Amino acid sequence: MVSTSSRMVPQKRIVSTTVPSQPTAAALPLRRSLITTGLAFMIAVAGCSSKTEEAKWSGDAKDLVTLATQIPLYPGARAEDAMGSDLYGDTKDAHMKGMAVWFTTEGTFDEIASWYDERLAGAGVEELDDGALQYTVSPEGGLPGETIGVVVEEDGRFRVFERLKANRSRT
Repeated sequence: MVSTSSRMVPQKRIVSTTVPSQPTAAALPLRRSLITTGLAFMIAVAGCSSKTEEAKWSGDAKDLVTLATQIPLYPGARAEDAMGSDLYGDTKDAHMKGMAVWFTTEGTFDEIASWYDERLAGAGVEELDDGALQYTVSPEGGLPGETIGVVVEEDGRFRVFERLKANRSRT
């Protein structure tokens, strides 16, 4: 401290703020750790985003259905099997054709059901005898009585279906 009259005034210290151009040996492990942590974070974020991206209708699964492609597919879904059906009633107009495509995925029953709760908010939801959840909607461009939907069956498995008038041409 420097004395001026009766008051003591502290001197200012000058501190060098230069950064060495090469990291010191002690800084290298820290830098590697930060890089490794950053890479791990980026991989985790990339993994999460792929889990939230809707799967796409493609290949045979897309070709087998007419209006069911309006149903979004749970992320990571892969078509596994398909089955068609004919439903007959008492009148000619009651004849319906059905198609179902089964998908597998890594999601749990609760994850898949929750995902469809959000995406098919206006759907009719019914719990089936086997505990599966069926979501049913009227398709855009559909005829009266036609329905499309999804049945969440168990962990990692669901099916998308359509029930259309038999006289509708498949395009």
